Amino acid sequence: MKAHSAVLQKGFTLMEMVVALVLLGIVSVTVTTLNGNLFLGSTEMRDVQQKTHLLQACMDQLIGIEKASGFSSISASPSPCAAGVSVTIDPSCPSNLATNLPNLPAGQQCKKVLITATGLSNPVTLLFLQ
Repeated sequence: MKAHSAVLQKGFTLMEMVVALVLLGIVSVTVTTLNGNLFLGSTEMRDVQQKTHLLQACMDQLIGIEKASGFSSISASPSPCAAGVSVTIDPSCPSNLATNLPNLPAGQQCKKVLITATGLSNPVTLLFLQ
């Protein structure tokens, strides 16, 4: 009778369930640890993205001012950009401008605008020609 009842039993033993749960726990801890390390630098990346957006907005603002009001209206004071972004204007053209832009007409006035965000090492440089 025992042989007949052993054939009809279906399912897992308690030991098989314990082993499966332990393996599942080890796999889930490993996956969580690996994914958790992916987000360690996310705050720094978010800060860089926000400052890059500020630089882009400032650059767009300066280009809009130049298009709407003309070349002479571009100035660093008052600052046309948000807080944390500084604007420096150099009224002289770079010396290598003619070699980099061979089709540039002679006698062009230019302004070199340097836009820097606090905490970013790479500034944005705009060159406005009149």
